[in-house]
Amino acid sequence: MAKGKSAKLVQSGPRDRTAGREQVAIPGRCSIGGREEEEVLVTDLGRHGCRMHTGAVGVTRSERLVLILAGCAPIQGSLKWSKGGALGVRFSEPLGQEQLETLCAEQSAPNVVPIRS
Repeated sequence: MAKGKSAKLVQSGPRDRTAGREQVAIPGRCSIGGREEEEVLVTDLGRHGCRMHTGAVGVTRSERLVLILAGCAPIQGSLKWSKGGALGVRFSEPLGQEQLETLCAEQSAPNVVPIRS
């Protein structure tokens, strides 16, 4: 009798990348691995991380990044994934709930639809 395979995907509660995410269209700037800042567009945002779109190439998971959004202190984080100009970012420290609500309330209308690769 063959043993069944154990489940590989498990919900990780509040640390799950989709937990508490808001769709947004927030322009900002980001420095990756100490490089010059470049323009980015944050398209979803949560307390623990975000998805942003940029033209950065050759980015690795070991590189630290600093995300700068208007009206907000610089946010430290690290790259979790990269695909076709979209980057998944995990923040070093979670955003405060009030800070998250302020950023989501002040963001421009999400009329930009990212192209999936």
